[in-house]
Amino acid sequence: MRTKTLKLFLFVAVFCFGLNTSNHAQDPHFSQFYNAPLDLNPALTGIFDGQYRLGINYRDQWSSALSSTPFRTMQANADIRYHVINEDFFAIGLKIMRDVAGEGKYSQTFAHFSGSYIKQLGGGGFGHGTDQFLVIGAQIGAGQNSLNWSRLWFGRQYDIEQELIDTSLPAGEPDLLGENASTGYYLDASVGLTWYAVFDKSNSIYAGLALKHINSPNISLIPGISSTLMRRLVVHAGGEIGISDELSILPAALFTKQGPFWQTNFGSGFRYEHHDWQEVAMRIGASGRLTNRYESVGIDALILSVMFEMETITVGLSYDITLSSYSQSNNSRGAFELAVNYIFPDTQYKTSINCPKF
Repeated sequence: MRTKTLKLFLFVAVFCFGLNTSNHAQDPHFSQFYNAPLDLNPALTGIFDGQYRLGINYRDQWSSALSSTPFRTMQANADIRYHVINEDFFAIGLKIMRDVAGEGKYSQTFAHFSGSYIKQLGGGGFGHGTDQFLVIGAQIGAGQNSLNWSRLWFGRQYDIEQELIDTSLPAGEPDLLGENASTGYYLDASVGLTWYAVFDKSNSIYAGLALKHINSPNISLIPGISSTLMRRLVVHAGGEIGISDELSILPAALFTKQGPFWQTNFGSGFRYEHHDWQEVAMRIGASGRLTNRYESVGIDALILSVMFEMETITVGLSYDITLSSYSQSNNSRGAFELAVNYIFPDTQYKTSINCPKF
């Protein structure tokens, strides 16, 4: 019974989320934000140890409560870096994301091109002082939101006596959307800034700032009614602290605010590498997610993660353990994430760049 109640609650939330003119949509997110760089900040375009990078991210949420209609987020990205002059670089990238939520299959689809300029502030490789870089980035693209109206039901279609849903009954709602509703394509733009310093192979620090949806596009599904995609502020920081030749700590933190809603991810991981040829480096970490909800602040989830770094491929797995009141309905089973990145090694010295580990 509690599962049905949660299912109904989430359905109503998603439906109102997309239609109510007094509400504004929010972005999907990844717990492994450090493994989704082009989604996190356009100023992370080109910041990797290699010539070009390909990546995919997949998130499955609420499958324990909504077995047939969980919230799913999928993303693919690619970026490549070019040498400009001295130790400066220019990078371009492409990100495609699709998020599908709830009974009505409310979906958000984005395609963004990104570009960044990577300016060296000091250093010149290990042994020549600390490498410092300032990166400015921008992202522009298109989005589309849609809703499968035919999958929805309303209170007038619920038979109280038989406790059944009868979709043959009139919904009593204006037929504004038809079977499928869509926003059409809208322009979406973001900007970002990142600074980082690499001290040696096991010690680095970074910090970044991004502003998403700077043009606040209209994403209303109903013609003639405005519902904006709110601007989102993103602040992130982290680094690597070497403990020994084989072990290091990688703390990371993220703060994001979109309208009245905000969340903070904070945690750390341990990285072990034996430095043998073709050795697989391994990371194990944990983090917490703090959010504001219903005018209160609390820990939303505990995130456990593991990552394997092979020669050119990294694979990250994480699981969100729900700690909020939703845990009573999903038995604390929150979300599963998979992240895979492939980095093609540098073939020329002039295109190589020292980067922190994220």
